[in-house]
Amino acid sequence: SNSQVGIIFHMMDAMESPPTYFRTNRFTNAFQEIVDAYGVARYQEANPAVYTVITFPFLFAVMFGDWGHGICLLLGALVLIARESKLGSQKLGSFMEMLFGGRYVLLLMSLFSIYCGLIYNEFFSVPYHIFGGSAYKCRDDTCSDAHSVGLIKYRDPYPFGVDPSWRGSRSELPFLNSLKMKMSILLGVAQMNLGILLSYFNARFSGNSLDIRHQFVPQIIFLNSLFGYLSLLIVIKWCTGSQADLYHVMIYMFLSP
Repeated sequence: SNSQVGIIFHMMDAMESPPTYFRTNRFTNAFQEIVDAYGVARYQEANPAVYTVITFPFLFAVMFGDWGHGICLLLGALVLIARESKLGSQKLGSFMEMLFGGRYVLLLMSLFSIYCGLIYNEFFSVPYHIFGGSAYKCRDDTCSDAHSVGLIKYRDPYPFGVDPSWRGSRSELPFLNSLKMKMSILLGVAQMNLGILLSYFNARFSGNSLDIRHQFVPQIIFLNSLFGYLSLLIVIKWCTGSQADLYHVMIYMFLSP
C-alpha cells in the first residue's frame, strides 16, 4: 500500500458471460429457485421471479380454489413461519425441508386459495350463504319441478362469488368445471404471453435482433393463433351466451377438410 508505483490494470477479454446474481430474501428465495429450476437468466436480463411471486400461487388458487382447504394450508404455513428460527437450525428430512423452504410459497397459495374459494363459494366443496341468500328460489315449497322447469329469480344477484343455488342442479358440474377451466386458460395464456414479452425485452436490451425475428415473432404468433384465439372465443361465448362447443371448434379447425 506504501508503494510509489501506480497500479496497472489490464483488461482481459473472456468468452464466458458474467455470472448472474439475484439478491433474494427469505420471502423471495423459494420463488427464485422455482424459476432457476427451468433456467437461469443471463447477466442483466429481466428476472421473471418478480412476476412469479404473484402468478404462481394465484394460478394454483384458480385451479384449486377452496377456502376451507385454504385455511388448513394457511395454518400449516403460519406454523412453519412462526417456528422458522427453530426449524432453520435443525436437520430436517427431505420432505420437511422442502415444505420449510417453500413456507412463503404456501402462505401466498393459501391466501389466494381462500380468495378464489370465496369466489367459487366452496368450503370443502360445500357452498355456504356467506353473503346473503340466493337470488333464485323454487316455484313452490316442494321444489318438485326444479330439475324440469328450473328456479325463478326473485332478488338481486348474489353479491360475491358463485350463487349457492348452482349446487345440486343438473348443470352444476358443467358450469363449475367450465368456469374453472376457462379462467385457468385465460390466465395461463396471459402468463405465457408475459413470458414471451420478457424474452423480447431481453433481446432488445442486448441488441439481438436474430432472437426477435426468429424466436419472439414465431412464438407470439403460434401461441396467440391457437390459445389466444381460444381465449377470444371464451370471452365472446361469455358475453353473447352462445352455446357453441369450443372443443369441436378447436378440433375442426385442424381436422376439417
